[in-house]
Amino acid sequence: MTQAEGAEDRDVARLILDAAACAMVSIDAEGTIRLANREAARIFSTSIDELVGRPVELLVPERHRRDHVELRRGFLGSPSARAMGGDRELWARRLDGTEFPVEVGLTPMDDRGNVMVTLIDISERLAHQEAIRHQTEQLRRLHDDLNQFAYSASHDLKAPLATIDGIAGCILDDLGDGDLSRAHEDVEEIRRLVRRQGELVEGILDFARDEHREITATAVVVSELLDQLGRDLAAQLDTQQVELRPEVDDGLVIRTDRRGLRQILGNLVANGAKFADPAADERYVAVSAREQGGTVTISVTDNGRGIPAEAHDDVFKMFQRFHHDTEGSGLGLAMVKRQVTRLGGDIDFVSSPAGTRFSISLPTSDDDPSAQA
Repeated sequence: MTQAEGAEDRDVARLILDAAACAMVSIDAEGTIRLANREAARIFSTSIDELVGRPVELLVPERHRRDHVELRRGFLGSPSARAMGGDRELWARRLDGTEFPVEVGLTPMDDRGNVMVTLIDISERLAHQEAIRHQTEQLRRLHDDLNQFAYSASHDLKAPLATIDGIAGCILDDLGDGDLSRAHEDVEEIRRLVRRQGELVEGILDFARDEHREITATAVVVSELLDQLGRDLAAQLDTQQVELRPEVDDGLVIRTDRRGLRQILGNLVANGAKFADPAADERYVAVSAREQGGTVTISVTDNGRGIPAEAHDDVFKMFQRFHHDTEGSGLGLAMVKRQVTRLGGDIDFVSSPAGTRFSISLPTSDDDPSAQA
């Protein structure tokens, strides 16, 4: 083969490499990059010249480099075309230090230890899979909500209508008998039931709308949020003679969705007040919070009547009311659970006749309170 023919063959090989849809780099037995194509330069955000001559370990995250050297030597001891990783996630590193997920294939080129490495950046694929997973989870929650709604609607929406129809029949009888005072009382009862049903329908609409509300993370000063919550719920707290006890450091900041956190704490505090123990000398709802390792744990504790033990498995389901001498939509704790989940957190509770404590864990980060929107 003449020198010109050799150069022509190299040019053809370069054209083939650069036409490949995946990144390709060849390395020698010492792990030095000898060849790279355009796609390799693109996914590593550099040039071909910057890659060639560098140790391949530069393209491996620092935490994996030592293991990678041993794995590479092990491959050369028994070379064969194979995919890397198996069930493990593989990550590559750009020269600027940023990392991205990849699929990797190895193909021996000769008996001197030269290996062709193919890489595919799977960032978009994983993002797409995560979006599908998120949408699937949303559909699952909507499916569960729909099942709960269908199960409960016949009682919570239909039964009061039957009651109203029955009272209306009594009114007709009272009017026929000339008993206007009794008819007046029955009309007031119908109005009360209609108002209650209106509140229930509005609660259902709020519950449905909230699933599609965009979450916006801001720096929330927890003590300030609790101060505002105390003012907003002052009438209910005063009526029930319940004291709101904030036990939060003034400097504690959570980077989260303010409206979502407000709804969580608002529902829990309102529930604590609603189910206060009338026999208690002091009635209170205490809210404490602490941050550790990027997670904020919030506790909402009351000394109310507690949740009956037989109802513990259903606490976060829709249309659940545990004390039937108080009114409500039965949606409050279902909303709390949904908001905590949407904010990436967890919620649990313990309850007895001496009171209830809800414990919430939310992810957070350090922020300047002045950055609060």
